[in-house]
Amino acid sequence: MCYYTFTAGANGRNLENQKRRENKMTKFETKQVETIRAHVAIGNVESAALGLSSLVRCARTARSMAELMAVAHELNLRNHPQFRV
Repeated sequence: MCYYTFTAGANGRNLENQKRRENKMTKFETKQVETIRAHVAIGNVESAALGLSSLVRCARTARSMAELMAVAHELNLRNHPQFRV
């Protein structure tokens, strides 16, 4: 069975724009952050710090960079020697 969502008028468009604004990272960055979280979970913190720092350096927008830095702070990688930004 297929489900469709319909938006009605300006309210629907405003809701779509709000959802778009909430997502600050690209799909690729989100996928890579999931992989980095897995590295941290298994104790491979050096690799996680290198990967996340490269994502921050290559971020296309300031919003994306800010979100990635928040992830680095959450995972306690900002003070790691391999986290070079």
